[in-house]
Amino acid sequence: GWQPDETQSPLMAYCCTPHCCEPEENPPPKAETELLKAFYRQQEEIRDLKEELQHRDMRIAQLEQQMKTRVRTAL
Repeated sequence: GWQPDETQSPLMAYCCTPHCCEPEENPPPKAETELLKAFYRQQEEIRDLKEELQHRDMRIAQLEQQMKTRVRTAL
């Protein structure tokens, strides 16, 4: 017969969400130097992600322009 899964359990609704139940891969840094290293690493990752987004935005704009050009030439 039918059985509820663990996501429908009342305890799941109150105590756990996916982001809080994941095991910690790395303990939080304690020393100031560790905090600075983590900060700079995150800053670099943010820069890389922003650059990737910018490249994707440029590619989207190129593709949109190509589509507009093809629509105009097809008419």
